Amino acid sequence: MGRLGDTGKCIFRHVRQIDVPTRDFPPPRPISPSELPGVRSLNNELDDDAKENLVPGQYYAKSMNRYLGPFEDIPTNDQLPAGDSYVILQEMGRLPNRSMIFRRVTQIDR
Repeated sequence: MGRLGDTGKCIFRHVRQIDVPTRDFPPPRPISPSELPGVRSLNNELDDDAKENLVPGQYYAKSMNRYLGPFEDIPTNDQLPAGDSYVILQEMGRLPNRSMIFRRVTQIDR
């Protein structure tokens, strides 16, 4: 180690580089649809008649920031914008107040 004459700052001559191993991060946990904005769980709110009339329909992709769809089939990675995790929902019907009823199909991380 030496010092610069004008400023008095220290100069290091022999600096050794230290390699620090990177940490392995666990994969992101699945998003629960009820965590998404505008989505809530129905639990036992549907009567038996309404449950019998549920029919699978189109697919939608919902993230914390985006709502995409409808899709005829489950959307692929190429159809979704990068940088988000999407819960893939399938429309199953509507409530009397015209709100959609969905079922969770899968999750795609982009």
